[in-house]
Amino acid sequence: MESWLWTCLLVASFTYIILKAYKQLTYFSKLDIPNSWEVPFIGSTTYLFVPKRHINEWIKFIYNSHADAKYIGAHGFSTPSVFIKDLDLVKTVLIKNFDHFADRKQFVDEDVDPLFGQNLNFLNGDRWKEVRLMDNCAEKFVAQLCTKYTDGTESDFKDMVGRYTNDVIASCAFGIELDSMKDADNEFYKQA
Repeated sequence: MESWLWTCLLVASFTYIILKAYKQLTYFSKLDIPNSWEVPFIGSTTYLFVPKRHINEWIKFIYNSHADAKYIGAHGFSTPSVFIKDLDLVKTVLIKNFDHFADRKQFVDEDVDPLFGQNLNFLNGDRWKEVRLMDNCAEKFVAQLCTKYTDGTESDFKDMVGRYTNDVIASCAFGIELDSMKDADNEFYKQA
């Protein structure tokens, strides 16, 4: 009786593995997307197992595998990805359909690694938007610092940091884009 149970369990497991591999290997062909050569469960990442190969070389290999295709499908292990090659299609995805493609694969969890987890490249959704807005304000702040201190004039640093904080609050909380460094008399800063 026990051998029958083990045989059924083994057949069921083997069938599951075969179906999972088949599903992965036919994923892009069912969607009519050209794809690179793949190995079940590893995908097209076999190129990474060659010594002294960098991930950029793997991406270049995938990118060049179908020279005339507008996009190419590839699996990073079992995760499907699409590489877009056509410039018009890239513009469509990044501008017109941005709401559908805003989030990216999360490599670092913000709770596990607070330093890298708050990096703009690893954030998703509303948190990404907030940090991006703060980044724009920080770029303006740094540019103003560079112009103030290269010409040798003295500046009130407390005032500059207050204006930066004001710009961050205005952009993140109210969606207003300000430059309080250049426009010292803006109404939002006066009211704050």
